[in-house]
Amino acid sequence: LAQDTFEKLLNLTQTSSGATAVEVLPDGSYAVFGPYIQNYYSDSTLVGQQNSLMMINLSSSGEVNWNSTVTDPDKEYFPNNRESFRLTSDDHLICSCSVADNGNNNGGDFFLTKFDLSGSVVWSHRLETDDFESADSCVETSDGNYAFIGVKGLVNSFKRDAYIVKLDAEGALLWGRTGGLAGSNEEGRTLFALPNDHLLASTQVVYEGTEGARYLLVEKRGKSGYVYETHTHHEENGYAGGSMRQTFDGNFVYSYQKDTVPPTSSPYGHSFLFKRDPAGVLLWELGFYSPANKFIANWKELSDSTYVVVGVHYNTPGSVAYGWIAQVSQDGQLLWEKDD
Repeated sequence: LAQDTFEKLLNLTQTSSGATAVEVLPDGSYAVFGPYIQNYYSDSTLVGQQNSLMMINLSSSGEVNWNSTVTDPDKEYFPNNRESFRLTSDDHLICSCSVADNGNNNGGDFFLTKFDLSGSVVWSHRLETDDFESADSCVETSDGNYAFIGVKGLVNSFKRDAYIVKLDAEGALLWGRTGGLAGSNEEGRTLFALPNDHLLASTQVVYEGTEGARYLLVEKRGKSGYVYETHTHHEENGYAGGSMRQTFDGNFVYSYQKDTVPPTSSPYGHSFLFKRDPAGVLLWELGFYSPANKFIANWKELSDSTYVVVGVHYNTPGSVAYGWIAQVSQDGQLLWEKDD
């Protein structure tokens, strides 16, 4: 466990790049996706020119097979996270990000793209509105179409709502829906496909008048995108709504930063891992305690249905952050953990 089969440094001349997502392709190679900042020299100074989209294909041994970019001299592209890049059932790749015109300080729009496995664009769709939008996550629905979730906000305002759109297999818009609760702001995080073309949406809700208190809103939406079932979790002060993912057994695991248990042992709080069924029933929870802080950055389910959890660990408040990794059993028991 945790041993590399290869390590690859992608050193692109006069560019700055970073991988936000990796997908394993049917031939065993890897599609690496992320932002690509093209640079140029001005009076011997290296200057960042623009944000583009980058995809690189690595062989199973880590050799570069090809690379592809989506770039426009008048636009900036911003991919966000792991859930914004997915392999589809017809062996293509879909991605969600935000795009903005250069010089536009009022935010961006949803930008949704489908690639073939050689990195060529099959179609792309920019959803232009007068508001600010940023796409976070995408998923293939049970009917073979695509849904995307993110944030839709008013320009020059802190008001924002979760925003979900659905496109058909050819990239045409089928519908768009916003979600909102009175007295709060919402940020759409992740989407999951349910049977009968339904969706399960995970949203982070921010209370107005609080210092970053957030809770998790989980909604089931029907074929036309309307909500028919809602669950809320962790409505006390804390930070919920991190990466929520579906497990092999059809349930859901997510992380939560809680600052009240135990009440005095940590000024930063403690990270928890929770598992719930699709109806919202708690199956187990596991807390990671330390004198200062353990913060979950990501997790992944392994083939044996255990979970590897990674994050950062502070030995003392305000100290240097160290890498931290743990393995958790299928029923929520800590198997081992290690600080680096």
